[in-house]
Amino acid sequence: MEKSSLLKPKKIIQSGILLCSLFFICTALAGMGCRYDSYTSQQKTLDPRLVTRLSRNTRHFTPPSVPKKKNIQTISPPRNTFYSGIQEFRLGNFNQAKQHLEAAESNPDFEVLEDYVLFYLAGSLAELGKHQQAILKYLTLQEQFPQSRFSSEVNLKLADNFFFLEDYTEAQKYYQKSIKELPQEKQYIYFQMGLSLIEEKKWMEAKDFLKKILIYFPLSKYAQLSELYIKEMDKGPLIQPIIFSEKEYNEIIQALMGEYKYEKTLELIKQIQANTPPDNSLANLLYKEAYCHSKLRRKDQALLILGRIVKLYPSSEIARKSLLLMGNILWNQDKDAEAIEIYQKVTRTSHHRPSLAKAWYLMGRIYEQNQKYKKAIKCFEKVTQKFPYKKYYSESLWRIGWAYYQWGKFHKAQAHFKSCLAKVKENSEKHLFLYWQGRTAEKNGEPAVAMDLYRAIVNDSYYSYYTWWALQRVDRWIIPPLNSFKRRVAISEINFSDNISFHLRRAQKLLKYQLPEEASGEISLLVKADHSNPEYWYYLAKIASEVKSFRQVIRAGYQCYQLLAQRGDTENYKEVLQLLYPLAYWDHIQKYTNNHGIDPLLVCALMRQESFFDPLSLSHAQAYGLMQIIPSTALMIASQIDSFVAQDFDIEKLYQPETNIIFGCWYLSDLLKKYQSNLVYTLISYNAGENALEKWCNRYDTSNIDEFIEKISYKETRNYVKKVLKNYGLYLRLYKKSSPSTIPILAGSQTTNLYSTAKTDN
Repeated sequence: MEKSSLLKPKKIIQSGILLCSLFFICTALAGMGCRYDSYTSQQKTLDPRLVTRLSRNTRHFTPPSVPKKKNIQTISPPRNTFYSGIQEFRLGNFNQAKQHLEAAESNPDFEVLEDYVLFYLAGSLAELGKHQQAILKYLTLQEQFPQSRFSSEVNLKLADNFFFLEDYTEAQKYYQKSIKELPQEKQYIYFQMGLSLIEEKKWMEAKDFLKKILIYFPLSKYAQLSELYIKEMDKGPLIQPIIFSEKEYNEIIQALMGEYKYEKTLELIKQIQANTPPDNSLANLLYKEAYCHSKLRRKDQALLILGRIVKLYPSSEIARKSLLLMGNILWNQDKDAEAIEIYQKVTRTSHHRPSLAKAWYLMGRIYEQNQKYKKAIKCFEKVTQKFPYKKYYSESLWRIGWAYYQWGKFHKAQAHFKSCLAKVKENSEKHLFLYWQGRTAEKNGEPAVAMDLYRAIVNDSYYSYYTWWALQRVDRWIIPPLNSFKRRVAISEINFSDNISFHLRRAQKLLKYQLPEEASGEISLLVKADHSNPEYWYYLAKIASEVKSFRQVIRAGYQCYQLLAQRGDTENYKEVLQLLYPLAYWDHIQKYTNNHGIDPLLVCALMRQESFFDPLSLSHAQAYGLMQIIPSTALMIASQIDSFVAQDFDIEKLYQPETNIIFGCWYLSDLLKKYQSNLVYTLISYNAGENALEKWCNRYDTSNIDEFIEKISYKETRNYVKKVLKNYGLYLRLYKKSSPSTIPILAGSQTTNLYSTAKTDN
């Protein structure tokens, strides 16, 4: 086996253990698509330690799911050894990187960025197999720059280098330190700890660490490898096989469910049940089994299991949870009478206050949906009277008035909405009550009262979904102008802590050298700072916008907005709002919206809600990228676009901003055509699907679109539509040359129901 000259020739696995598994381990890794680093690729015989080690130096800059940037050489920044060293490092040219960074190390021009020089120089040395030299550089960085953004990574880098030098005691010391500093790397650290203990023939301790991976990270690549190592160790003499406790099995189940792997969870539950678990754990297992079946849309099977739990453990906590889940399933199956019966049982048998509030609230929702408004009001009143200022309180308070409104008792509705204004605290809730107070005033023949209420919303410094509805209803009302935000204090005059100054100087320097990814790393630390000056946050958001780190732009912009509000500054500053609602990826959006004839600002509004402009966003429903496109939809779109071939389309291309925007614009345009430019129908379908839209259109009156939105059954979709429309209104306000008096499709309250079987609430 050939190794770096600094590695001692020593057998990797003592006593022959694990040698027979090397082929399977390497095969497993190849199948999982692990990226070997340059050092590993030099080996003629694969060392299991090297094979299992992912390239830690490069993956920070190149997410596994995103293709590497191929055009780095075309950038034309100020030419210097620091910039060249980092770029060569990224390209895997470690000898050249080392030469440039050694030159930068002795250059006083890069003193502010010396921690970067040391970090990348140490990484280059490690990749070249010069681990002892790398260790010295990392230790220097750790000693001289404890504030560095790399400080949390240094212990892990040291551990890796000591591991390669076969100094396992030192490696373990630094791995242990890294567990607290880098919790996101726990599975890797546990695995390396296990391997180092195997080297020292500490089999049981090694198995304990590998076991942790199986418990807390059961779906990871390290879990597959850990299982192989454990099986090989179990063949040795006097080594006890791993046995999972009841608590550990529960941890595994929680980890699987947290990753939405319901089929795998059911397989494990079946395996546990086959081993006859103790009686006190059976109820919990049954509940989780029922929950998984419900998520897999096996509703009847879930109901059978839940019924069994309630029968076997009638007065238990798990029975209460089972009843609530049963009610939810039955309601989703449109078995409303049975769902109400279940919720009534909860109110009779449970003393758990949050469960009681939920049961009363959900009963009220079912009665409201079935137009039994008197019963609905009684249920909502139970929540507001018995559980004040808890979950469901504010919404139940509003739904009492909303039930009166739908019932046609507009005077009672108006009086209720008015009386509740003092009971809510959030600005969004105040706008909700004001708007529907105005709508009931219209119904009661009081247009002047209604206009005053709408104007109160429009003139408020807080922008909400109801601001834009109020704008539609105010007759020829002038929209308050947006003021310009001019920093009253120069950034040089703001008092910064040493820690903020440390990272701010680096961010500025890195921007100067056109290294946006590194600057973004500094900004990610700066947005966590505690600073009460809004000018600081404004300045930080502007820096973040230069590196196109839009999530950080919005975060810093929001801090600026909040601090201004806390100071009593009620002005709406255009520049601050533009930080909260940026024109991200604007060139791509303009190009592809023009192709389809849709408003680019609408795409910005939708994208902000879908992903916060994060191109690497991936939801639990496997929706990818900026516009959150699921694979089945992507393949359908690919088959419709000439430049893509559906059967050869790589889903991970959806992480590429331009590709995602191409697909998202095509899909949005297609839905707008399908629904005759009805924006609300389009947004509902984009979020919940066409079947859900058709169901709601057939159930509810759609003639008044503001009322229809409030009746959407899925809370997630209802809030989604409201947030996108709020975003769209603000984008129109900020970026249209002339302020719009209306929002397309929302202009006027009437809309056409495309589904002919729709019924009304009358």
